Amino acid sequence: MSKQNTSDDDEDYFVAKIGKWTTRDLLVTAVIGLAMSVILTPISIYFTNVTLVWPYLLPVLFSLNVMPGFLSVYAVRAKGASVLANIIVGLVKFFFGGGVHDIMAAVVIGVISELPFALTRYKNFKMKVFIVGAAIINTFIFLMHLSFIPLALGMELLDIFPLWVWILLGIEAIPVGAIIGGVLSKKLADELAKAGVFSKLQKIEEHQTEQNK
Repeated sequence: MSKQNTSDDDEDYFVAKIGKWTTRDLLVTAVIGLAMSVILTPISIYFTNVTLVWPYLLPVLFSLNVMPGFLSVYAVRAKGASVLANIIVGLVKFFFGGGVHDIMAAVVIGVISELPFALTRYKNFKMKVFIVGAAIINTFIFLMHLSFIPLALGMELLDIFPLWVWILLGIEAIPVGAIIGGVLSKKLADELAKAGVFSKLQKIEEHQTEQNK
């Protein structure tokens, strides 16, 4: 019998047991956090400057921050994976010129990115969970940054953009979050799983453990 493609209910691509941490899970989560840091840090710097001129890219930037948590939870199926991956992202941003608010935001995003899967006991990884979860989370991230952005710029919120722009951005955050944070995260996670990326990372750790014995 030929091996079937990865499906939402297929656990063949994952070594870790649901809800339980192993050293392999730590390795996979750390690699995801670092890899997403390499991608998100320069994008964040670039987008931050661009959004001062074209603010409608803000929801896109926020939705990208959903991806580390979603990918890590998908990969290891363990509690706290999203939090750990996002803390790594926040620390990298901090060391590359960010502020303490980057770490604080990362912790909050990590916690709320965990909720859609925690509510299903880390057993439901269907597309609809990703889409609905990402849409809600991206809206929350937008609302959270309504306080962070004025502090970072040292300006009043309505001095940055008029009220109607902020309202449009809040509305935009819902579909953009669903598409980028939800659909893109799910598609990317499925492809990485099919390619055996997660299992390869786990095998690296196994090999290193054997060498240390």
